Amino acid sequence: MGYKEFYILTFISFTLLTHGQSANILGVFEFNGKSHFLMFERLMKSLAERGHEVHVLSHFPQKKPLPNYFDIDVSGSIPNVLNNLTIETVRERDTIGALNFIWTVTRGWCEAVLKHPNSQKLLNSNQKYDLLIMESFGSECFIGLADTLNTPLVTIVTSVAMPWTSQRIGNPDNPAYVPNFFIPYGNKMSFVERFWNTLYYIVINIYNYYYNEIPTNELSKRYFGNDVSPIWNIAKKNTSLILVNSHFSINGARPTVPGFIEVGGIHIHEPNPLPKALQEFLDASEHGVVYFSLGSIVQVQTFSPEKLKALMDAFGALPERVLMKYTGDTLPGKPSNVMTGKWLPQLDILSHPKTRLFISHGGLMGTLEAVYAGVPIVGIPLFSDQELNIKRCVLQGFAVKLLYDDITKESFLSAIRTLLDDPR
Repeated sequence: MGYKEFYILTFISFTLLTHGQSANILGVFEFNGKSHFLMFERLMKSLAERGHEVHVLSHFPQKKPLPNYFDIDVSGSIPNVLNNLTIETVRERDTIGALNFIWTVTRGWCEAVLKHPNSQKLLNSNQKYDLLIMESFGSECFIGLADTLNTPLVTIVTSVAMPWTSQRIGNPDNPAYVPNFFIPYGNKMSFVERFWNTLYYIVINIYNYYYNEIPTNELSKRYFGNDVSPIWNIAKKNTSLILVNSHFSINGARPTVPGFIEVGGIHIHEPNPLPKALQEFLDASEHGVVYFSLGSIVQVQTFSPEKLKALMDAFGALPERVLMKYTGDTLPGKPSNVMTGKWLPQLDILSHPKTRLFISHGGLMGTLEAVYAGVPIVGIPLFSDQELNIKRCVLQGFAVKLLYDDITKESFLSAIRTLLDDPR
């Protein structure tokens, strides 16, 4: 082979080579809800595994160092929300009251995180980033970073999208056919439901502007300077992509622009082996297992004595075994077929072949895990988007809804048996 052929072959070989480009990515997750962070952690770890350098501001630093993953630890800066709310706290507020509570509380928490020495070190550094990833939940007081860093913004939503989130990138959110986050309507709405859906859409957007965005904008100016752009301008100018923890198979089809992507179930991983005691409990269950968990925020022990007794009486009447997440020290009237744990590996339990039913509050993370594992749901919605999630599961035919006020031994047992005895 001559020199000419060699040079041509070498040139062609170089043109066929693949190349990669790593980025410097900042993730800011100031809310300390563990279930929320599961979604963010999965994404940030995956980016690090692909060669990107990720810096993660959160309350959940890694226990073991990971390549390309650097923690900005702000744990301890705000009160712990894990297993910390009573049943009455979450039930005493209507939609507007609950929103105002979330906005007010998260704004105070967000400022506390901004004051943390590690946050201040970040704000005062000259570190450059290629991308900023943030959660859209409550008060987004860190959004000024996108303006000061002049960085593209990726927004993550752990629920279905809020109306003001869709507006950032012009995603269609027509209340005539897109159900509102705050009303448990299905995709097929009557005229009256469309009317109320539209009214809620208008009222909620106005309320968000005056009671969330304006106070948060003032907070942003205090920490990022008076020259920082208004937060609503930053959201629209810098947002390049929105990742939403929903899926059309559960939440229904809706029009979307290319920058609006449903990633429901992104936090789900292959099941891990169960601890020995749990494995033996599930394996030995002749009639299967009912798994009970109302999430990581509400304490089941704060149920009224009558409601708690109704749960125990119903469980005691079941031939199935019951695995129950319960953070109290003692469980009055606990039947012999019930096993409790203060923390339980939910996805691994749902994926076990003996698990036949999931009794849940209807949080979206757990709902997606149940769908992944093929386990039907008895839903006891308590607050936020839970009633909407359960309503959509009921419409799909794999859930039964039971309101807290309607819980008796008979109603609870009926809901359980309806799903356990369904031949499907």
